[in-house]
Amino acid sequence: MQATTSTEELRTSLSGYDEDIGHPYFAIVYCIHLDKAIFKYKHRGYRNALMEVGSMYQLCDLYSKEFDMKNRIWAGFYDGLVAKRLNIDITSMLPCVVQFFEIGRASCRERV
Repeated sequence: MQATTSTEELRTSLSGYDEDIGHPYFAIVYCIHLDKAIFKYKHRGYRNALMEVGSMYQLCDLYSKEFDMKNRIWAGFYDGLVAKRLNIDITSMLPCVVQFFEIGRASCRERV
C-alpha cells in the first residue's frame, strides 16, 4: 500500500468526519479482497470474508488488552474515500472496518 495522503486527510477519511472518535495512536483498516474471497468460499465469499474480518478484529482486541491498550471498532466511513486515500482499487478490495487503538487508560471516545 502506497498512501501519499497527509495524516489529517487520512484521519478524516477513516473517522467519517466524526470529531468524537478521539485521538487514536494508530488504526488497522480491514479489507476484503473480493477475488480471493470468492475463490475460497464460492458464492458465499463476501459473507464468510466478513466473518473472517470479525475474527481478526476480535483477536486484535484480545492482544490489545495484553498491552494495556484500548481499541474501538469503527464502520462510519465512506468506503470510496478510504480506498482513494489508501490508494486501494475499490473494484477488487473493499474496506470493511477500521479498528482504532489508543495506549493508556482513556478510551478513544474519552480522550476528546
